[in-house]
Amino acid sequence: MEFLITAFRGFGEFKENPSVDIGRLLQASVMHGDERAFPFETVEVSYAAADELIVRLTLDPPTWWLMRGVAGTARVPRVEREARNRAG
Repeated sequence: MEFLITAFRGFGEFKENPSVDIGRLLQASVMHGDERAFPFETVEVSYAAADELIVRLTLDPPTWWLMRGVAGTARVPRVEREARNRAG
């Protein structure tokens, strides 16, 4: 797999995570003939789901991986280059 986009599903006050809509729009806008240029997956917001995704991707890692999310307190888009656990 060359390129993968993932987005977290809704959580907390975000019943629908806008990053899912953006991921779907990105995937739909980039085509190779009649096929999507890259896979797009949604991920449940849980440690177990994230762990399962990491394990699965170690078997067939993408060259590039764009992980989309939402930050409830952010006023502008930002790039998070290192994941951080702010829950505890």
